[in-house]
Formats: sequence, C-alpha cells, structure tokens
Amino acid sequence: MFTDSGIYEEGDNMIAGVRGAFFLMVAFLFFVLIISMFALGTVMRPGRWIERPRHAH
Repeated sequence: MFTDSGIYEEGDNMIAGVRGAFFLMVAFLFFVLIISMFALGTVMRPGRWIERPRHAH
C-alpha cells in the first residue's frame, strides 16, 4: 500500500512479524512454565516430601 514511502520494505515487515511471533511464543512458554510450577507446588506439598528422621535399630 505504502510502497514508495521507503520506511519499510516487504522483507523487513515480514522479519518484524516473525520476530514478534517469536517473542510472543517465548513469553507464552514462560507463562506456561510458571503456571505449571505453581500447579506442581500445589499438588506436591512439601510436607509430604520432607525426610523423616530414621531411627537406628
């Protein structure tokens, strides 16, 4: 549409789109990672996994 403006060429526009999608995907993956860690922390309560003192027999 604005081909003769000289600000963006077609290749730069595509690279910007790919870069934007990449950063969006990375942010989404970090979000999923944080949510899954929270869910695991809720399911696996630390009290169940504390080592109990073993009595010497």
